[in-house]
Amino acid sequence: MALVALTICLAGCVAALGSEESTSDKEPKEAFYSQLTRAIVRLEEHRSLCTPGMDWAREVDASVGSAFFVIDYLEGEYVHFIVTARHVVEKHADLFARVRMGPESNQTAVLVLPRNLWAFHPTAPAGDEKPIDVAVMRIETTQFLKGFRNCPSEGKDDACGKSTRTGEPYQDQLADESPGVMERAIFFGFPGGDAASGATEPFVRAGVVAYDAPNPKLRRIVPPESVFYIDAPSFPGNSGGPVLRERLPLRDGVHLWGLVTGGSSVGRDYAIITRPEVISETLAYARETAILNKGAWSTELPRLPLKCVPDLEESQPN
Repeated sequence: MALVALTICLAGCVAALGSEESTSDKEPKEAFYSQLTRAIVRLEEHRSLCTPGMDWAREVDASVGSAFFVIDYLEGEYVHFIVTARHVVEKHADLFARVRMGPESNQTAVLVLPRNLWAFHPTAPAGDEKPIDVAVMRIETTQFLKGFRNCPSEGKDDACGKSTRTGEPYQDQLADESPGVMERAIFFGFPGGDAASGATEPFVRAGVVAYDAPNPKLRRIVPPESVFYIDAPSFPGNSGGPVLRERLPLRDGVHLWGLVTGGSSVGRDYAIITRPEVISETLAYARETAILNKGAWSTELPRLPLKCVPDLEESQPN
């Protein structure tokens, strides 16, 4: 059964992290982590696991990475995008995500994400570089969706960055620039083997920004100027999850600082983070080119075309 989506929603009815808009001031504000469980999702793929030498297979919904929602402003309307790492969606077939529908409910909606609707950063890779590791898809707005606001400092409508209830600027936005070395950050995601199958609660890790200079050794992985490092472990499944500025208890606002691209090759003791500037550039490109993912919300898990993979891959999401 498909869910009814709101096609146009003013700032007062689209709630963002750290700036819950409610119809009554008496309603309790939703806890920050609870909001995150509706703004950060696990990306999954429906697979058929084939057993070598046998004539049967079993079906599973396998975790492949993490993603998060962004609220943008386009031609006088609020629009929503889902954002993740490009390498997560390029390797797989159509994906889906389970999204919590309310602060007091474990009921989830299913968002189907066709592979051909992802938009990527417009810059083509040079030489042997990999592409900039950002992918976005425009999705229909729903009443229960949470997200980070993208309000570019130039050319924005004032309504994008101000609460309709208080008139004050929102402070839960995509950052205008990357953090500096020694600043603290936290990141969220669903590392494979740790997060329970079907769970909607992301794992949290924290660390200092350890390195932000271009590193030529990264050239075969990503454009080295598009990333920085956080001194915290990152594992398969974290890719595509959001990075936030750590100012707990977040009284000064929520600043989205990038997304997880991967971990260092030795021990995975450093997280490689794609910078917020290139996320903004990808969103700007998607506003002009992305095709709206219509009718993708459902209350039932999809039965997508089966992809037959070896049993070994079940516990190794990318």
